[in-house]
Amino acid sequence: MRRSKGVRAAGAVRARVPMMRLAALAVFGWALASIAACSPGPGGNAAERAAGLSGAPDPAMPVPVVGGVDEGVELRWWVAQDGGGAVGAVIASLGEPAPARDRTVLDRWEASGLRLWRMPVAKLQQLEASMTRTGPRYREWLGWKTVWAEAFRGRRVGGRGPVMVSGERVQVPRGVARMIVRCWPVPGEGGTARVRTELAFQIEKPQAPTPADPFTLPRFIPIEEQGHVLREITFRETLEPGWIYVITSEAPGMTWSSADAAALAPAEEGVGFAPPDAVDAEVWDGGPDAATEPGEAYGPRGAPPISFGEAMLSAPAVADESGAEAVAPRKAVIVIIPATSRDVTLLP
Repeated sequence: MRRSKGVRAAGAVRARVPMMRLAALAVFGWALASIAACSPGPGGNAAERAAGLSGAPDPAMPVPVVGGVDEGVELRWWVAQDGGGAVGAVIASLGEPAPARDRTVLDRWEASGLRLWRMPVAKLQQLEASMTRTGPRYREWLGWKTVWAEAFRGRRVGGRGPVMVSGERVQVPRGVARMIVRCWPVPGEGGTARVRTELAFQIEKPQAPTPADPFTLPRFIPIEEQGHVLREITFRETLEPGWIYVITSEAPGMTWSSADAAALAPAEEGVGFAPPDAVDAEVWDGGPDAATEPGEAYGPRGAPPISFGEAMLSAPAVADESGAEAVAPRKAVIVIIPATSRDVTLLP
């Protein structure tokens, strides 16, 4: 009798084990079903699918370079032909000058050969299609950057000749001109999130080689300390999602026209100072263009120095042996795409 009771007890324990396993599997399956119902899918979240709100994406809206991410800043850039001022004419036909609470910085941009315009995000594809690209299009996802990060590397600038910054001749060190950025979300009007953006231009200086000693750790240098920053043209503004912001170069004093690229107004003729050792005697022999009155500049009128924006973002035309234009002038076009997908509510 004791043995039979023991056998029955063991059988009861064995019967309860499968039941416990089935209960655990049931709870696990319920958890998976709950997660699947709450997580967003390709067509939106569960509530949107139930309401029939998930449809095909708008083909005019840019798709982020990083899948599944819809908050942050994306950069796109390409190089386009600029014969006859084509780049400025296209931007002027699609957009408008970017608004700013303080126009002083943007006025300094224009005096430095830089332009900042904006247009609806739906016109991004038209903007690119209306230009003649001379190479690939580049895309980079920045997301949110609370510390300075490199956004774009331009051409090498500086050296012996000065460049125009804020309308003044500035001698800058030789190095690669680049744009660095910081960006983060901030509350805007009506509770909609905006993108606080800071853009600065820097001449990157060559870095010293890393010590050969394997026991010496390399020294970390913040990006804002890796070269000379042109602080007078640092841009700080709140960007609105739904718009794209286009940066390129243009000679100071030029006016963009959307009607015809040839309608661009020429810049004012500059007056330069040519010391005697810089004058080519075979070209200028002290003829009618020479200064004869006291107080006038010595020598003929010279071209003003190139602006910082042109030195960084533009490349002049290249002629062949016969003097004909073999390569058209080119400009880099940078597009900033801010995006937020949530509203912001400030607590009392």
